Amino acid sequence: MMENDFNCIDVETANSSWSSICQIGLVVVRSGQFAEAWQRLVNPKVDFLGRNVAIHHITADRVRESPELPDIWDALRELTKDRPLVYHSHAWFDRHALNQAAKKHGLPRLDVEWVDSSRIVRQTWPDRYGQRGFGLADLSRDFKIEFQHHDALEDARATASITLEALKDSGTSIREWVQELPSPPVRTRTRPERTSTVPRENVKKSRANDQLVGQRIVFTGRLAVSRHEARRTAEEAGGEVHASVQAATTILVVGGHTEANLNQMKGPSKSSKQLQAERRIAAGQQIEILTEGEFWDLLCPNP
Repeated sequence: MMENDFNCIDVETANSSWSSICQIGLVVVRSGQFAEAWQRLVNPKVDFLGRNVAIHHITADRVRESPELPDIWDALRELTKDRPLVYHSHAWFDRHALNQAAKKHGLPRLDVEWVDSSRIVRQTWPDRYGQRGFGLADLSRDFKIEFQHHDALEDARATASITLEALKDSGTSIREWVQELPSPPVRTRTRPERTSTVPRENVKKSRANDQLVGQRIVFTGRLAVSRHEARRTAEEAGGEVHASVQAATTILVVGGHTEANLNQMKGPSKSSKQLQAERRIAAGQQIEILTEGEFWDLLCPNP
């Protein structure tokens, strides 16, 4: 493998469940050049949420005749093997989505070394992107990369272009970045079914890392820990916590709900913060809506 051989991947999901993948886009880079593009629509056999459809415009009707994930998994594993797999997303979304989807369908995980290109960007240009502005849309505007945001293949292609810019400017190969930026550990156990079962020791374990650098976080609903404790933990992990959903918000943590019932919530049962976040998402802002259990999973994945 050449020093700058890698793949870039992006996924879209039908709802807030990480496993509900409805589109995968992959770009293959060889010797620093685009070599191949691969895109598949996927039928996740689950309900589509309006706020997700508003982002990527993929509907249940559009994927009705598309293959299910197990039908294309071997092809994806073959394309991605033996080379670093680069993704660019808040809270490692694409990586978690692919791992959770594989688990749901009883499939082997992708045997790859994961690299978050947003971390490459932040370390390559710390004065400009160290704390903010490293979202895919912002970077593509800055580097004059034209793409259709929230199409998986387009996002993968933009990720590859930005990664190549960073490799060139830093003088560091993708192989060196893999060694410099080891991926956080993956989860192997299921998340708690109730947020109230989140162990308090997990809050302590999550401190002393920088996994939320650049994230603007808002909490809503009844949390299993005190709001003060949640805020302090998020800030010690490098995040900024705000009282209300704003233009800079990147993560909304919803307390008191599991992943399953969060997908079934209707307007009257949602907090004003969640409704505001969904309006902003529909308008194009990139916000991840997580349950409290999912939030702790990001900070302290089970060994």
